[in-house]
Amino acid sequence: MMTNMLQTATKPYIAQTRSLFYCQCKIKVPLACGETCLDDCFALMEEVDRRYNSYQAGSYFDQINTGAGQWVPVDATTIAILQSVKKVSALTDGAYAISSMPLLQLWGFYQKDNQQIPSATALRDALAKVNDAAIEIDSLSNHVRIPHGQRLITGSFAKALAVDRVVAHLRKTGVTDAIINAGGSSIFAINDATHPQWHVQVPDPLTQTSVRLPLTNSCLSLSGKINNHIHIDGTCYSHIVHGKSGWPAGTSQVLLCTTEAFLGDVLSTAVFVVAPADRDQVLAKLAQEFSFHYRRIEENGDQIQSTCFSYPR
Repeated sequence: MMTNMLQTATKPYIAQTRSLFYCQCKIKVPLACGETCLDDCFALMEEVDRRYNSYQAGSYFDQINTGAGQWVPVDATTIAILQSVKKVSALTDGAYAISSMPLLQLWGFYQKDNQQIPSATALRDALAKVNDAAIEIDSLSNHVRIPHGQRLITGSFAKALAVDRVVAHLRKTGVTDAIINAGGSSIFAINDATHPQWHVQVPDPLTQTSVRLPLTNSCLSLSGKINNHIHIDGTCYSHIVHGKSGWPAGTSQVLLCTTEAFLGDVLSTAVFVVAPADRDQVLAKLAQEFSFHYRRIEENGDQIQSTCFSYPR
């Protein structure tokens, strides 16, 4: 745990960084809020980590995975999460899949020394276990069932859910100026008239440098392979795997801006994983259902972005 006091041109701030969700999470608020405010915020994040992180023993998602093939009691939040991610999965025709853990394991993202491309047979066997449409939800009794052999992974949304909880708490308690950064992939800025805009640094794979972007009362979500990948035979493979082909996505980076961190992280992953041939069609379908702005950079350097996305050229 690390606490810093910082001074800007307008007011002093207090910031603290803690390790959660296997990343560094930092929260910065005005100094007048005090360390108790930060403690309360991190307590909320720790609660989300404990309840909804599939890597945490005893979490709802761990219980679902452990009880595969059986109906498992969960809470209303888990039901809402699954309803949302199943919708996005359907809109991407299964490219985005939270049931992709068998593929990640097959590719060696949970091994120290991987080191070969999966065989066609192994890939086919793993893909047989990947299908978000097979996740059954009983919203009346708050029960969930997944097929035998399936395993859900919450990496595309758990920390963002925690960010939303912190944002809601800060706003409820009257804090109107703050920034929450969960591992650099989910960054939420709260602004008021005394500090109308935050700026954040994000990596630019095209220049191999970082870019300073403005952020106002919204979340910037980042999906990329710069810090999370493996190398096999000299080729870099992303940790985000296509739920239908079974292969790591070839996209270089997606930046996506929304007013909700959970939605932003889910959509940035979805936009990242969709194959180039399906990209425009899927983006159109997602845009009909959700409000977001984005920038996507392909592996070859080509890029596409929505007209409202703020990015220096």
